[in-house]
Order: sequence, then C-alpha cells, then structure tokens
Amino acid sequence: MSIFASAAFAAGFVAVAGAKEASAETTCTVTGQYFNLHQDNGYDLVISANGSTLGPTGLARANPQTAVYGDVKGGINGRLVDFTITWSDNKGQAHFTGAVGDDGIAKGNSTGPSVPINLWNPGPWTSNEPLNCTSPEAEKAKQGPLVSAEPALAGVTFHITDRSGVASQCTYSSEGYKASFGLPANGSFDLFVPAIRLFKTRTGLIECDNGTSTPTSVFY
Repeated sequence: MSIFASAAFAAGFVAVAGAKEASAETTCTVTGQYFNLHQDNGYDLVISANGSTLGPTGLARANPQTAVYGDVKGGINGRLVDFTITWSDNKGQAHFTGAVGDDGIAKGNSTGPSVPINLWNPGPWTSNEPLNCTSPEAEKAKQGPLVSAEPALAGVTFHITDRSGVASQCTYSSEGYKASFGLPANGSFDLFVPAIRLFKTRTGLIECDNGTSTPTSVFY
C-alpha cells in the first residue's frame, strides 16, 4: 500500500467548496418560442414568448380553421403569470392571470368581453407544457464534505461530515491508495487510513457520487 494511505487535511484541514448565492426568488421561463394554453371551455391560445416575456403576438381559436389575433403584453414574474391580449379590430381586451405550480404547469383564469361570434370566451386555463423553473434551492451549489484529520501512531483518522444534504458513496484517494465509504445525508463517517509517517505534507481527494468533492492535506 502506498506509504501513505493517508492524505486528508493536515491536522489542520483544507476545506472546500463555496456555496453559490441563492437568487431572491424562483424564476420561471417558457421553453421554446410559444406559450401554449388550453381553456376549460375549449379554446386554445398560442402566445409568442421569449423566456419570461410574453408577446408581442397571440391568437385564440376554438378550432384549427377559425382564430382571432391580438397584441400581447405582459409576462411571468417569478411564478406569477400576468398578461393581456388586445384583440385586433377593436374587439376588446382579455386579461390572463395565473401561477406556475411545482410541476411547472401554469394554471389560471382569463377575464374580458367575449369576442363574437364565439371566437373567444373567458374561462379557466392551463398551460399545455411545463415551464422551466429554477428555485433558490436548486441554484445553491452543494458543498463538499467537511473534513478534519487526526494523526496517530499507525495512520490518520479522517472525520468526514456531509454538508450537501444528500446521501452518497464516496472514495478517498491518495498516492495510489483508495478507500470507499458511505456518507449519510448530513451525517458523519470516520475513515482510518493506515500509513507510515514520513514527516511531510501528503495530499489527497475525497469524491462523492452526489457531485461534491473535497481536497485533503495532512502533515504525516
């Protein structure tokens, strides 16, 4: 075994991984060029979209042959949907409001005068496809394990604590030596690495299958 199966933080430890700053709120955007809605009363709407901005055009139809067009203003703020359609030829204005659920599907209600003859009527609506939402929790980078080293006569014990909140399988490697272990979510594991004392700094790496890692360094 490599003289040193040891590596992890010097009796003092080399810590790792800074966390990304979380954004202030969840952001939801439309995937693709159109925000497609279906109303409970049978109308389908196609709204042009660019990320969280809706418009400038849209249409409503009860069937593929008949449609009414309009100018769209509004968008998606966080999880809230709010936009208006000003129908062409002075047919009035429709107001759509709603919210995006945890599954990415937006639901809401529309109000405004009906467009004759049955070209459009207000009513509850649901998005056909899920929106792409990113929450502060999802944006936050998972931190690598916190590690401290405890040198002893026959080797080094590494005290390893999870900071990601996700259970994982991890591997410690240094100078050709490898050892695998399970690390519970927010839990700890003590890994003993037998080694011969060489009175020098040895480095290593702990890598976990939840996407985190921590470099190690210990004088032994």
